[in-house]
Amino acid sequence: MADLKKPSLAVLGGPMAGAKFLLPEPPASILVGSDLACHFRLELPGVSPTHAYIAVEDDGVTIDRGESPEGLHVNDNPVIGPTPLANGDIVWLGTPGEPDVVMLQCILPPRPASEVAETAFIAPEAVRVARHSAYRALRAQLRPPGEKNILREPHILPPSKALYR
Repeated sequence: MADLKKPSLAVLGGPMAGAKFLLPEPPASILVGSDLACHFRLELPGVSPTHAYIAVEDDGVTIDRGESPEGLHVNDNPVIGPTPLANGDIVWLGTPGEPDVVMLQCILPPRPASEVAETAFIAPEAVRVARHSAYRALRAQLRPPGEKNILREPHILPPSKALYR
């Protein structure tokens, strides 16, 4: 019963329905996929070896796409960069409506008011840049030695130029 109040991801359907992954205390980086190196391992047909990256920080939880051709969606919206997760969000490993898609529900209990008041403000752009660096480091660790990264890394542009891209 105590696990219901802990931050977690729950599998909503398929052969792994009901499986739950408890999110670790911040700061933490989590790999989601079918690979043996993944922290949250889902051996299902629609799940890529490194499908998603999750960052657990003091100010919240974000998810970013991994090296999956199937895609990643949060509440039917495609994930194209680090995306914040909220309590009740549905994470789709794949395209919603496809046969092998896996649905996860994000369970994030509200933080106590005392913790929220103590959280310092950090510029969102600085947080995004720091998380992007952490994701690149994780990707580099999983890539076999000598293999080139064939994926296009997201570009970090100043906010003023990002609108005109």
